[in-house]
Amino acid sequence: MKQPVKRFFSELAKLKVLDWAILFNAVAILNLKAVPWFLTLLLLALAVAFLLKQAKWGQLELKTLLILTVPFCLGLIGLLVSENQNKGLEELSRLLPFLIFPVVLNCWKPSNKLFFIRLALGVFVSALLVLLFINFYESLVLYQQTGRTYHFFYTHFVKDINIVSFFILFGLLVLLEYFLKTKLMLKWLPLLLPPFLLLLVALILLEGRIVIAGFWVALLFLFFYYRTTVKKWVILPLLAISIGVFFLPSFQSRFSKISSNLAKESVSESQQAEDTQKNDAPGSISLHELPLPNEFGVPISPKSFQWKDFQPFILWLVAAVLLIAVLAYLLPLHRVLLFGLITYAAIATVFHFTIPHDGSYLKAKELVAQQDAGELYTKSNVASEKYRLNALMVTLELIQKKPLVGYGTGDWRDAMTLRYLDNGMIANFIEQTAPHNQYVRTWLRHGAIGWVVFMGYLLFLAKTAWRSQQTGIVAFVLCLLLCAIGYDIFDVGGSIPFIAFFSTLFLVGENTPSRSS
Repeated sequence: MKQPVKRFFSELAKLKVLDWAILFNAVAILNLKAVPWFLTLLLLALAVAFLLKQAKWGQLELKTLLILTVPFCLGLIGLLVSENQNKGLEELSRLLPFLIFPVVLNCWKPSNKLFFIRLALGVFVSALLVLLFINFYESLVLYQQTGRTYHFFYTHFVKDINIVSFFILFGLLVLLEYFLKTKLMLKWLPLLLPPFLLLLVALILLEGRIVIAGFWVALLFLFFYYRTTVKKWVILPLLAISIGVFFLPSFQSRFSKISSNLAKESVSESQQAEDTQKNDAPGSISLHELPLPNEFGVPISPKSFQWKDFQPFILWLVAAVLLIAVLAYLLPLHRVLLFGLITYAAIATVFHFTIPHDGSYLKAKELVAQQDAGELYTKSNVASEKYRLNALMVTLELIQKKPLVGYGTGDWRDAMTLRYLDNGMIANFIEQTAPHNQYVRTWLRHGAIGWVVFMGYLLFLAKTAWRSQQTGIVAFVLCLLLCAIGYDIFDVGGSIPFIAFFSTLFLVGENTPSRSS
């Protein structure tokens, strides 16, 4: 017991200024408002490290540095396609962590890379546990005051459920991967069990359906990935328990009525839910299908979609996948990405100087302003599944109009807003719903060429994780690939610094030998 603790504090004493700044950022990525301040602290620490000769450029291979900045490079090139430059620059500013973290950590010289990565993972997971513990305490206080159990569920428990669920999934997989990978003695297992259970309960309470489904898929993958170790059999009971608990009546507030308390909170909300159920009955018209008038008084009927309408997109998708396969076979991956970025930049430049803009973003801006002023529509009650399906259909429809270069960094939401109105999807128009799928959103923004580059970036991370022996990287990549199906995780502010931080941390120091801790 004393020897591991002594070794831990010995390694901790070796940390330098830049090391501590990086660790602070591992905590700051849990709070989006703190990220700009701690990024500034990181840059100042880098300057101090250079003055003390504790930093040196070149800790990442040049190709790795290029690949890690791909999300920022795509956003930068996408400005050439965008007509709404203000919105484009706003979105590009959110992508700055994909530039700052690779540049700073490229100058970072870890004395013990393996120890520091595990330390950063421990700090992040510990901070997440503290955050959840505080939320549980606040929910308990509210429950004692009102006697209503919904304080422990969904948005009542955590405001930003998508991002926090994403973080929790990563924490769960990191703890599980650490248990499977390391030669952990059984007497240490009770130390991992309480935080794991806390994270698991929080994940189920937040009821992010795609994240929970991703957790189940990730468990099956880890069972296969660590098939050579006897510890893998722990995964199957975890899978069974997580599935079983999820379907207990008290855990189903998102899919049916969680309890009578929630229904009694507001008479109007209860009545609205009953109206929605009646409207969804066979032969009736639901709220999102009502022909609502537009700003000119002309009724708008929602457009019905047929999959045959998307045959051009399917052809583009097949062509893009074949292009990735052929290029990846003929060329090294970093050359494929560099070639793709150059091609995308060239086409975007030609598009910028040859194709006139139609000013559609101004029309979208005017319509949104009218809606915000209450001059157009009242908000309607639509299930989240319908929001997502409408968003996906509209995204695929828009992609077919600009399949090669997309709508750029700033114009994609304006294009979707106008299309929602044209198709009679009033609820989506009011909310300005995003695609809720990173793969199609990337194609919408950056076209087929940008999509190929982005998929190459993900392929690089997956390939590195498959070959790597570092704890946490497999969990990280699994989170990205699975959650990208249901969330725009590379474009939403809360998840951007998280992805940029850990994608760089796992790959930094590739040219520097690391010692086992």
